[in-house]
Amino acid sequence: MSIADKKKKVIETEYNIPMMEDLNREVNVMCNLAKGIMENGIKRALNQGIESTIILLRKENYTDSKIKLLIMEQYNLMEESADEYTKRNINILL
Repeated sequence: MSIADKKKKVIETEYNIPMMEDLNREVNVMCNLAKGIMENGIKRALNQGIESTIILLRKENYTDSKIKLLIMEQYNLMEESADEYTKRNINILL
């Protein structure tokens, strides 16, 4: 059962509001927006975590190749993504 379906069920059972087509559509839109906001927040937090990890590892004098391997393992990244992170942060602490 999707989040939208759960919300609709609560509206119908707990508040005794029949789910008309317009209300049904609005609940779907709100749930999709909330999901998008949550996913965006998760992505931003993950990016900040990876960038903070790179900064800390550079402070400890790890090479970029070692940092790349570590973030690939820790964050389950493909090599291309790890390269992007290390290149994006190349000027930090240099």
